Amino acid sequence: MINLLFKIGFFFLTIYQGYCGNELLVYYRFLVKKKFTQNVCNRYISELLYVYTQMNIGGPFMQVSTVEIEKAATVIKLLGDKTRLTMVKILDSHDCCVCEFVEIFKTSQPAISQHLRKLKDLGIVKETRRGQWIIYSLNKDSEYYLLVENILQHLPSQDYKLQELEEQGLRISCE
Repeated sequence: MINLLFKIGFFFLTIYQGYCGNELLVYYRFLVKKKFTQNVCNRYISELLYVYTQMNIGGPFMQVSTVEIEKAATVIKLLGDKTRLTMVKILDSHDCCVCEFVEIFKTSQPAISQHLRKLKDLGIVKETRRGQWIIYSLNKDSEYYLLVENILQHLPSQDYKLQELEEQGLRISCE
């Protein structure tokens, strides 16, 4: 029975070669419907994840990135500033210009530009020109993206900051 469950679970994991998050959920529900205890379900899922990662067929869900310790320390030090960390969290879901950050943080444009320059120099953010405006976004092609994304997933959403600007009529459109 265990061998059969393992094969069924592995089938779910390999259906889409890397999008195993949904397959794990489907498999977990399958186990629960079969009246397995939560501990048994978790054990099977853990075993499947282990085999899946060992076979290196994980795709985007299972991407593993290794960053040299010095570089990781530099990234973490840079994100140790509350303003920069908040900026990066906002940029994770929205593209913004300097003027929006000036309103959000109630600080000067040169100070915001310095924060963005440091993030851009390390490659964490990128800029795109739209007419006369420069729009900043999270650089998903950066060698540090997975490290940054891992940190950001533990932080609360900062979308409310942009919503507050809109409600106050202070959100600036740089279009």
